[in-house]
Amino acid sequence: MHTLVVNAGGGLCNRINSLVNAIYFSQRLPCKIQLCWQPNNRCDCLFSDLFSSSLELFDEVTSEKPTLLIKPGAPRPETDSTPVLYVPHLEEVSTVASLLADTKEDIVQIANPLLFSGIEPEKAKEIVFGLGIRSRIQKQADDFIKENRIDGSVLGAHVRGTDFGHGKNKPIVNAIRELMRDDETKRCFVCSDELKLERQLKRQFPGNIILHDKGKAYVQRKGLNIFRSWHTDRLWRSGESIESALVDLLILAQTDLACFDPKSTFAQTALVLGDENAWARWETSCLARK
Repeated sequence: MHTLVVNAGGGLCNRINSLVNAIYFSQRLPCKIQLCWQPNNRCDCLFSDLFSSSLELFDEVTSEKPTLLIKPGAPRPETDSTPVLYVPHLEEVSTVASLLADTKEDIVQIANPLLFSGIEPEKAKEIVFGLGIRSRIQKQADDFIKENRIDGSVLGAHVRGTDFGHGKNKPIVNAIRELMRDDETKRCFVCSDELKLERQLKRQFPGNIILHDKGKAYVQRKGLNIFRSWHTDRLWRSGESIESALVDLLILAQTDLACFDPKSTFAQTALVLGDENAWARWETSCLARK
């Protein structure tokens, strides 16, 4: 029996997606999951702060070291002694299933923060909610959705303002503005880790833009300079900001998600949780075409 290692050390949805991938395979192949969830500057909270699942947790000291690491892309120099298998099209679920079925290695780690295409959106949704989202978090999302009448008629937009770099969010912001100008009756829920961006859009379209007030629970910059203000290692996402991000994710999943960066794991997770045609939408989003 294989052990699938989930080394959850990135941002919130990198962790969720990696875990969904592993659980998906564990339900289809003879393998078990080893979850290593380490709080850090990108996600400074415990797994149990967000979820009630009884998954067995390990830390990096007590967990077993992988005997094979599977990564997407072309081969490149490695500093670790662990053998690495590079797969050009690792995103396909069938490719990974074949690799896991064929390998003789006991402990395998798959380094891919995106959900594998081919995983049915309904199945991914079932796995995420099966983790047991804490009731206080779910209630915040449900109350906001009810109070603001969030449904499929409301557009959704995700704007990353911190770790993608300030210039890279311009296409998303422009796409939101175009949609608002094209139909002045449309409402749009905008979520971002950058308070300034949210306020700018709200000032421009006060009757159309819907925001989830996160109070002080925004990403903080620590010891930054003007040239590296976006660098992920210089950001701090507190436990409070991560819980707020999970609320945002649940709200965004109820919208017609139209504007997002195709490289964003957060947007991909929201899309899969809310749209049965998620993979087609992922390929044809209005932003992806710009």
